[in-house]
Amino acid sequence: MLKLAAEKSGWASAAAKGTGMGVAFLFAHLGYFAEIAEVSVDAQNRVKVNKVWVAADIGSEVINR
Repeated sequence: MLKLAAEKSGWASAAAKGTGMGVAFLFAHLGYFAEIAEVSVDAQNRVKVNKVWVAADIGSEVINR
């Protein structure tokens, strides 16, 4: 999951000045999730989330009975 999220986000490419990327990984409810966020900081030091990429593997189907 993490590799897929990195590929889709362009993780290996250089970021513009004032822009960075962060990564998170989560296992919850029998599913795996990887998230990558592209963020920027303006002249007043305010953080803005520009984009988020998510890759998920939820395993088998969930069936409610």
